[in-house]
Amino acid sequence: MPEVQRNSTAFNKVREEIEKRRQKLNDDLQREQTRWREEQQQLVNQRASLSPEELRTKERDLQERVTDSQRIFRDRSRNIEQAAQQALQEIEQALAVVIRRSRPAAR
Repeated sequence: MPEVQRNSTAFNKVREEIEKRRQKLNDDLQREQTRWREEQQQLVNQRASLSPEELRTKERDLQERVTDSQRIFRDRSRNIEQAAQQALQEIEQALAVVIRRSRPAAR
């Protein structure tokens, strides 16, 4: 089965698509992390001009956005992995059917 999978066009296309999705997720996460760092730096720069309450509010808002984004990225990652697993299982099942049909019947 592993040899058939390696040579399977469908299997390879699924793997390529999953890798594209993982890479996009990683790229999005890196962009988001850069944005968080920039916003954190802005807060540091504004520290002297903000009241303690304003600063706490802005820091809390940023932390909430970070937490929400992390949850969204975890969900996206889980969805990608579930889709990959389901697609690969379907291919394995189809390959198993083909292999069973191609074997001569035992007598």
